[in-house]
Amino acid sequence: MAFDPTIVPDYNDYYDRIKQIKEKKFVELLQQFYDETPFRPFYKAHHPLYQECEQAMQKVVDTIDFGWYDTFFGPRGNKHFNISLGILIGPANYAINKMHKDGSETIYAMMGCCDRDKNGQIYYGEAYTIPIIIHECNHSYCNPLNEQHWTSIEKKAKELFTPNAKFYASIAYGSPLYVMNETFVEACVIRYLMQHPIDMNGYTLEDLIEMDETQKKFVLIRDIIKVLEEREAHPDLYPTMADFMPRYIQTVNAFELPQRYAPQIVLTGDEERM
Repeated sequence: MAFDPTIVPDYNDYYDRIKQIKEKKFVELLQQFYDETPFRPFYKAHHPLYQECEQAMQKVVDTIDFGWYDTFFGPRGNKHFNISLGILIGPANYAINKMHKDGSETIYAMMGCCDRDKNGQIYYGEAYTIPIIIHECNHSYCNPLNEQHWTSIEKKAKELFTPNAKFYASIAYGSPLYVMNETFVEACVIRYLMQHPIDMNGYTLEDLIEMDETQKKFVLIRDIIKVLEEREAHPDLYPTMADFMPRYIQTVNAFELPQRYAPQIVLTGDEERM
């Protein structure tokens, strides 16, 4: 199997998702799969479908302002964006990074399956697709900032996480850091959509915020959205998001959990259950 000689082979992205020994085993199994199955003719036979998906996604991607990242987070040269289509992974979406030996970085938004419109054509609706792409690419910017300043927000993050730890784990956010990353990322998605309005198929930004706040329990979302407005309004004071982190940290630590977001306690005899 051929590998890209330009990448840094031992680079771990922000979730450190797979240990090296398992990564090597996976590559071996992948090569075995390729050798022992008719994958190549399968791929060729479905190439027209893949092209149709690429063309449909390109229509959406062409409307995205990727220059916003340098404006909003601050210039970070040698970053490249890549949208990868995983039409066999269902509705899942995720992000990965690839670091190159020349210091450049490729950010991948891995997008799940698509839909078909009323005419049977492959279709990626912008109301769903654009926020997801922005979200996944945001991780490359937001996660390192949270990790760099984690000791400054860890106490508050754990305080907000602990009462609903089982819930967060059930939606794949099983640590305070993951929840803080997702909250920061989602707040930045909202700031993008405020500057770049799209047809949201009947939904509003308030609907998105409400879903993040109540369905995902990103209880800090409104406060972070609001404080990020200061970053946009005062680029002279905060040339980059890194310069803005003291205000972000201040906002996180000042937050008090409203009673409506506290977990409900159900008493059953001598048992106390959350």
